[in-house]
Amino acid sequence: PKVKLISSSQFILVDSDMSEEDKDARHNAWIINNNGNIDKSFYLGNVHRITTTKSYIICSYTDSELGTNQKYGCNGLVVFDYNGNSIFEYCRDTPKANRFNFIENYAFLQKNENSIYYMPYENFPIIEFSLLDFSTKIVFQTPNELECKNDLFWNPKAFSQKRDSWFFITPDIEKLISRIFRINNQRKIEQVGTCCFSFHPKGLKDGKFFIPYSYSGISKHRKMCQFIEI
Repeated sequence: PKVKLISSSQFILVDSDMSEEDKDARHNAWIINNNGNIDKSFYLGNVHRITTTKSYIICSYTDSELGTNQKYGCNGLVVFDYNGNSIFEYCRDTPKANRFNFIENYAFLQKNENSIYYMPYENFPIIEFSLLDFSTKIVFQTPNELECKNDLFWNPKAFSQKRDSWFFITPDIEKLISRIFRINNQRKIEQVGTCCFSFHPKGLKDGKFFIPYSYSGISKHRKMCQFIEI
């Protein structure tokens, strides 16, 4: 399941792994208030990543749904209002000539109420997505495998920005740690620390991260959640 706060009094809960026979057949997202009551429910599809603003719910989907007939998932990224209406679907509503073809979004980061960032696989550029006109542009290109000369950086799962630098977290399942990397505006990359291992770190504004506990399948691996400020 996916859980995301949307205000001081409500959160959204999404069943993000529906079976094939259930798809499109029932609601899988609920807006729940602090009293435990369901205020609204609707269908969002098999959500992979989710972020919210005051006006919108923004969802992205896995690469396995691209090129299929799955409602919403085949579009890669979809913007919903708080009644569950689809306002913008990326593949459907972006002209092919203007479309940035990405395989799967790995992480969201909110810039402000009118813009968000996302980080798509496979080259991990930082994309700014406007919620005013639903346009996209690359604002930062991370070094590729040849440029960075650091296999440990590859496959980051979360990112944040602070002043002129971008920060990334990459889980290392063999070492059961996560590594923190800094890339400045000259695209110089350096490891600046480590943190708790997690498959699902969350990037926040101004060099902050939340690292939720991830079960690794190894009984000895029991670590607490962490909040990090760089």
